[in-house]
Amino acid sequence: MDFLIKFLSQILAWLVEFVQWIGDLAISTVLGALTTLLNAIPVPGWMSSAPSVLSGVPSGVVWLFQILQLPAGLTIILSAWLLRFLIRRIPVIG
Repeated sequence: MDFLIKFLSQILAWLVEFVQWIGDLAISTVLGALTTLLNAIPVPGWMSSAPSVLSGVPSGVVWLFQILQLPAGLTIILSAWLLRFLIRRIPVIG
């Protein structure tokens, strides 16, 4: 009887590892495709002039943005909007 229990537990452990491997493979494939897609998007021409535009911002404004942690806040807000957009595209959840 112990042999049967050990055999079934080994089969179950193998099955769990197989499902995890399939999930890892699917995620890495999707992320690889997404990386390729994002690398294929050309950089807009106005991005080359962005440093010259940003250098004209007064130092007081830059100081205030740093105190308010504006870059981190904008990153969090934009990430939340993107996540909400993606979740609403899932048929069962959104």
